[in-house]
Amino acid sequence: MRRLCLGVLACAIVFVSPVPAVAQPVLPNVIGQDYGQAGQMLSRMGYIVRATYADVTSQAQHNRVLAQSPAGGRRVPPTQTIVLQVGRFTAVKVPSIVGRTVADAGVILPSAGLRARVAGQVSTTDARKHSLVASQSPAAGQMVPRGTVVDFSIYVSTNVLVPNVNGMSFDNARRTLEAVGLGVKGGCPARPGQTAIGTRVRGQWPDAGMSAPKGTLVGFAAIECTYR
Repeated sequence: MRRLCLGVLACAIVFVSPVPAVAQPVLPNVIGQDYGQAGQMLSRMGYIVRATYADVTSQAQHNRVLAQSPAGGRRVPPTQTIVLQVGRFTAVKVPSIVGRTVADAGVILPSAGLRARVAGQVSTTDARKHSLVASQSPAAGQMVPRGTVVDFSIYVSTNVLVPNVNGMSFDNARRTLEAVGLGVKGGCPARPGQTAIGTRVRGQWPDAGMSAPKGTLVGFAAIECTYR
């Protein structure tokens, strides 16, 4: 009710109805919905929609709303910004790591957006394969979600690589072979009252670079011996 006067004599009482408060709309919960459909619905309600993206490992979550702010179910005035977190599925190609070292695998896989995990060991008699990757899963060339774990097994050998001792003195050759778990066969024959000096070995077997079990004796085609 309001009093209205005209001049100094005439007054009238005017009844004014109060302006009703406008109810704010309830913000719907759009988590799990397709981002395109959710964004259109919110825009029609007068909201400003902004998207952020997060990598997902399931293709079913691609372009789906993972989270929203403010949360659904609250009364939120139109024109307010609604932030939607949207899933983004990104597939990457698995690189080949078979035959590479464990250290190489630890660099190659993360560089491709994947994770590395040693899942087993494979016994081998070839010392040259020791600590190399024997197999991998998923296989090289497959398309997988970013962040996928690539399991791989590595070769483990009880054999050793035979070092090259050809041309060394007998004593140096023996020390070099014993350092890797091998032994020597033969030597300079003993001579009463004389000492072997200036010895040199020629033509070793097993050859340098071959794989041999620990304890193997390495022989020589010739051992040059000088006495004094």
